[in-house]
Amino acid sequence: MESSDRGATLLSVTHTGHAALLRLSSDAGVESYRILRSAYEALGAPAAGEMLDDERVGKLSEQAAHYDALLRAERILAAGDNTRRQLFGKLLRRGVPRASAELAVRYLHAHGYIREAEQAYRAAVQCVRYKYWGRVRITEHLLAKGYARADIDAAIDAAVADGEIDFDAAFRTLASKKLGDNPSPDDLRALSYRYGYR
Repeated sequence: MESSDRGATLLSVTHTGHAALLRLSSDAGVESYRILRSAYEALGAPAAGEMLDDERVGKLSEQAAHYDALLRAERILAAGDNTRRQLFGKLLRRGVPRASAELAVRYLHAHGYIREAEQAYRAAVQCVRYKYWGRVRITEHLLAKGYARADIDAAIDAAVADGEIDFDAAFRTLASKKLGDNPSPDDLRALSYRYGYR
């Protein structure tokens, strides 16, 4: 919103969940800004009727961009698991400014919306159950998606300990499906290497 040198008048503040909706009036007209409630409080929690100078209106506009990025990020996460790195990249590709994307990812991670250790566990189990991958291939796959090596190692170890992953049984099933009943040692070695059982 373009504001005059006099700034803008805050017409109303409505709180909904973790957000605050502020309506401002200036020479340019009436505009609405939705921001995090914590951002509203950081701006001094202005009350209806209060005049906001250009600097505060600029900060309000910046916070509204951050909130928009947060909403976009929530929609992306609603569609499926993402690491922080994946989510950040998706936001940038959708035209979200870098600073807003960083804040949205940080906020969602801090509030438990992104749980990479749990996601790595589920992904590792699925890679064995449905793709018959070994530890090395799972690790490479999850590293490429942005999971931390420590989370991947811990997830695989926990899934093995929980009985969710049995690499020996998975490889036997894979070999039977791909090579039949009497595979040669060379074929088994090649399959083992290709599927990450090195």
